[in-house]
Amino acid sequence: NKRKKRLTDIEVSLLLLILSPLMIWFFKNKAQFISNIFKVVSGKLSWIGYKLEEGSFETLPTLKPGVLNPTDIFTEIDLDKEKTAQLNMLYAKDYRALNDAEILFKSWKNLDR
Repeated sequence: NKRKKRLTDIEVSLLLLILSPLMIWFFKNKAQFISNIFKVVSGKLSWIGYKLEEGSFETLPTLKPGVLNPTDIFTEIDLDKEKTAQLNMLYAKDYRALNDAEILFKSWKNLDR
């Protein structure tokens, strides 16, 4: 799964790099968007990681820090620590590249964090 996740990160980064002349106009922090692409390609970041909450991911497999996280698809709901921990657990337990694609598709406007 880690290999699939890394390949997905690289593929998405290359696609975003190709589309960046068009997409960059949708972001407020343009330099951070470009920087995130290169950080993901170099392996310092991942596009999707855990939501960082104290005590919510110590028992989960290690992942690189993410630009986005599983809670980003629930923007209309205020999630507490317990729900965030459950989402992190589900993301780790049932990882699929399609989950990453869904999170990216639904929250692509946050790629400039």
